Amino acid sequence: MIDEFPILSMAATKAKGDTVMEGVEELRYKETDRINAVCEGLQKAGVETINTKDTMVIRGIGNTSILKGNVEINSKLDHRIAMSFLCLGLTTEKPIVVKDTETINSSFPGFVNIMKKIGAKLKNVNQKKI
Repeated sequence: MIDEFPILSMAATKAKGDTVMEGVEELRYKETDRINAVCEGLQKAGVETINTKDTMVIRGIGNTSILKGNVEINSKLDHRIAMSFLCLGLTTEKPIVVKDTETINSSFPGFVNIMKKIGAKLKNVNQKKI
């Protein structure tokens, strides 16, 4: 399940209260330090987070709108971070801009098309083959 924690973190933003993910230190050694990437991105979007060496806490805000303005996320070329924050953008009033999305195609080639089918307004998502 370790690869699902970034998208689970996005869902946790809509929970009421804290979502505590323990024993996730392995996330620090993936394509990027996913704990830091998720926490930094969520904080930019207005969600409180806490992270330690092997724990990530997301302070869910329920159905409250997350964004107060545009947010830019650096995916650090990590496909799961890029996809997770693009999914979070489906729930926000203002757009989330995700940089370095070209790695998405390496793990989920149909992602952009599926997102557009469910209503995502994606622009300039780099779909070149890796």
